[in-house]
Amino acid sequence: GSEKASGFVVEVAGGAQTGTVLVVTNEHVVRSGSPLTVKFADNVIADGQLLACSQDFDVALLRVSRPRAASVQPAPIGDSDALRLGDWTVALGAPAEFDQLVTLGVVSALQRPEQRSGVQLDRSVVFIATT
Repeated sequence: GSEKASGFVVEVAGGAQTGTVLVVTNEHVVRSGSPLTVKFADNVIADGQLLACSQDFDVALLRVSRPRAASVQPAPIGDSDALRLGDWTVALGAPAEFDQLVTLGVVSALQRPEQRSGVQLDRSVVFIATT
């Protein structure tokens, strides 16, 4: 398939030549099993390998071997325990055919229970709501 999605780097291992980069993206994009190609902001294109995914949360983890891995900076991950009602949130992405989009929101609920009709999850799931 030719699905496109945005993603972010969570870990980098390697040096100036070649290294491994872990990328988080959407599960629905990798679901087809087609070969995975990742294009980085510096226009480096590399093949990706699916490591793990969750259809419930629409999230996937890819391993990508790429040149100059050390030049890639992982995204800082926030502390959800420190999140408070009224905090600002930012979502960065590149959905569909757009190159870069930014969405702003305000945290309007914490620990909102999962509510999908017809879906039974085997664990307690809570989400953060933004408006």
